Amino acid sequence: MPRSGIFRYGVKFAQATAISVSFLLVAVSAQSENYVLWLEGRSESRQNYELELITLLLDVTKPDYGDYSLSTEYEYVSLSRRDRLFDATESKRINISINPFNQLSADQELHLSVPVLEGLLGLRTIVASRKNSGTLEKIESLANLREFSIVQGFEWTDTKVYKHNGFDIEEALVPNILRMLKRGRFDIYPIGVIETGSEFASGVRESPDLYFVPDMFIYYPHPLYVKVDRLHPRSFKRFEQGLDIIVKSGALRALIHKHFGAAIDQLSASEKKVFVLENPHLTEQMNNSLSNSLVAQLIRDAAVVR
Repeated sequence: MPRSGIFRYGVKFAQATAISVSFLLVAVSAQSENYVLWLEGRSESRQNYELELITLLLDVTKPDYGDYSLSTEYEYVSLSRRDRLFDATESKRINISINPFNQLSADQELHLSVPVLEGLLGLRTIVASRKNSGTLEKIESLANLREFSIVQGFEWTDTKVYKHNGFDIEEALVPNILRMLKRGRFDIYPIGVIETGSEFASGVRESPDLYFVPDMFIYYPHPLYVKVDRLHPRSFKRFEQGLDIIVKSGALRALIHKHFGAAIDQLSASEKKVFVLENPHLTEQMNNSLSNSLVAQLIRDAAVVR
């Protein structure tokens, strides 16, 4: 082949190679990321909120990160088993969850630094037997409150918070708690104000033996964070960017009001007594991050008992 022919062939080959490489890059960038949101153990209200929040975070970052697919899982699986079942190099599934900070999971997950429920998870209303109504409503100090035994679900992170603050704690299966509370196995059951519209709360209202103690709450910093597999730092950056966008635009607070507005309005309208506890599992920075949160505004005018 003449030299000029070899040159022309070389140019055409280089052009074809460049086109192939360009096509490959477009195909890779257009490939959607496959996310799995873990929703095990949540009430329906929390499931709906978390699913809409994650969808919003992914939608607002589409211009920079592209399309995505999102599925949900509801079965409880430990972090170590989750990693074995859905290894990123094989399934290409990116596990995400919204949970309280847990130092034990920090080696396996990256968590965003901004809480996504503005402290509401740590604001608890109190369910009790009507037999104790006269005594409970007269409580004025934490020392008085500690005289009442508290029940929590098995392995809840809240249990350690109450123990750290000197309370007598019992654990039980959640479906059995109301029945055991009626029988006097324990005295009070603090549940999140965001759960007051749940089926469980309806069971309290329909019971002649149980009630929500009026205008009395327990609060401890208990922030929820978006967590992403440590193997996916790019996805972590995506959620970090998305959260910054919706915080600055006010979309995060609007979403919280959409899902939990009834509870928030009830709190805003009442004269409240709030017993504040310490959360020993949080860093000082995490506690301070809630100082300007929605829950801080809600309890600002309350009679705060520490």
